Amino acid sequence: MEKVHQNRDYLADAIDISIAFPVGEQEGIRHVTGVLLFSYVLHNRVRLDMEAPIAIDYAAGVAGRRLTVDGRIALKLANPLPLQPGVRSSGEPLMPRDRTLSAEEATLEALIAKASARNDTTVLDPVYTTWAMPVKGCGSACTFEVKMRVRMTPEKVLYVPSFIEVAKFSWIQIVATFLFLYILLRPLLHFVRTPTAPV
Repeated sequence: MEKVHQNRDYLADAIDISIAFPVGEQEGIRHVTGVLLFSYVLHNRVRLDMEAPIAIDYAAGVAGRRLTVDGRIALKLANPLPLQPGVRSSGEPLMPRDRTLSAEEATLEALIAKASARNDTTVLDPVYTTWAMPVKGCGSACTFEVKMRVRMTPEKVLYVPSFIEVAKFSWIQIVATFLFLYILLRPLLHFVRTPTAPV
């Protein structure tokens, strides 16, 4: 795993992951399935520290020697995040370290269902994949590679504002509306109140 810094702001712009598996020359890989777990932290207005799962499930009609995945990690929320004094977590981790998962709990379907049931989870959106064909005559040096680049860009996070934030923006809107109506209706009120001279 390697962090990529493109704009030199000391924050990672992408993470490169490369995994290689030895395979026999007669073996063929046609399906890749897996879940990668990242640490996802928000530290500005909303403080969140969560386990971010990224699922990979790719099937090809022909055997390959490399799967390349390139995508942008995106936070998906079922409901806006509440503001709270401490750091919010996403609940029970997908892969708890204090116990061993059963065979049913460790399947890809069970992990994806557990991640999807959360209010906040992550996906690669958009995601691009390429599939490379195997090289003939590699002998004992045959490998299958999974190369992945996870890009991180700033994104908008929906949250429930506090009373102070709502009050700050609401009084500005009330004053602006009052001034607009006052400027618009003042000439009309002046015209209605002006007495007309007797004929």
